Amino acid sequence: MTPEKQLELWVKGDPRCPNDQGECCPDFSCCKSELLLPLADRQRFVAEPACREEMMMGALAKSLSLEGQVATVLAAAPRGACNLCGCVAELRPYGANGEHICATCGRLDPKTTERRMAERLGLAGEPSC
Repeated sequence: MTPEKQLELWVKGDPRCPNDQGECCPDFSCCKSELLLPLADRQRFVAEPACREEMMMGALAKSLSLEGQVATVLAAAPRGACNLCGCVAELRPYGANGEHICATCGRLDPKTTERRMAERLGLAGEPSC
C-alpha cells in the first residue's frame, strides 16, 4: 500500500501498516489502537503539514508512556531573536502565549516552560501549532 493510501485509510479511522515504505501510521495506531488520534486531529495532520512533526513527536511520546517509558523527543530548533529578551539564540515556543524564547527566559518561569513543553509533546492540552 502506498503512503498516500495508508494516510487516506488512517484519516477514515482504519489504520494499517506497514505501507510499502515500511512505515507505521503517523500516530502508531496501526500497532496500538488506543493511540488513534481523534478525527479532527487526523484531518488537521493532512491539512496542516507544518504541524506534522509536532503531532508525530506527541504520538511517539504517548506510545512510549503507555509502556511505562519516558521519552524526550527533540527536534531542530531555529535560531533567532528571543521574543522576550531579544538575544539571538536557539528558540523554543515555550513562552506563556507561545512566544519563541531562549533557554534563559525559559528558566525564569519553569512551570510555564514545562507546561508548554508538555503541550508541544502532546502530553497535555491541545497542540500549540
